[in-house]
Amino acid sequence: MNRDNVFINDGKVLVSKVLASPDVKKSVKRAVDLIGGFKKVISAGDKVIVKPNFNSDDPFPASSDPEFVKAVVSLSYDSGASSVAIVERSGIPWLPTKNVLRKMGMLKAAKECGAEVRVRVLEDPQIRTFFFEPEAISRSPGFQAERRLARCTS
Repeated sequence: MNRDNVFINDGKVLVSKVLASPDVKKSVKRAVDLIGGFKKVISAGDKVIVKPNFNSDDPFPASSDPEFVKAVVSLSYDSGASSVAIVERSGIPWLPTKNVLRKMGMLKAAKECGAEVRVRVLEDPQIRTFFFEPEAISRSPGFQAERRLARCTS
């Protein structure tokens, strides 16, 4: 599993900034292309996990923008991913996660872009528990991830 950040040049993390347009996918693609592109981290057949932030049903910027997540999923497929799963768990006061994802429009967005939605915890006995550390993801039954693309913090 590759844990190195490939978006580095001369020891400095690469960052890009683009003017946002109504076409979110085009804006995200442009921003990522400026630092090397999705193909730098996604190869044909890769299984990708996208971890948005839906800790609560508070709107953006407290939660991820479903259109942004949809763009990342779509661009992952465009770059060769064989499958993309959106993996999330809301905070305890907002459980079940599925209700938060529905209210925020993420379930609809996931369906539109062809992503599988998985929630973490014992909320639903039909859904397995997933851990987000890369080592645990690679050992989780039912879904394997080749590597973490990047860790984003704000």
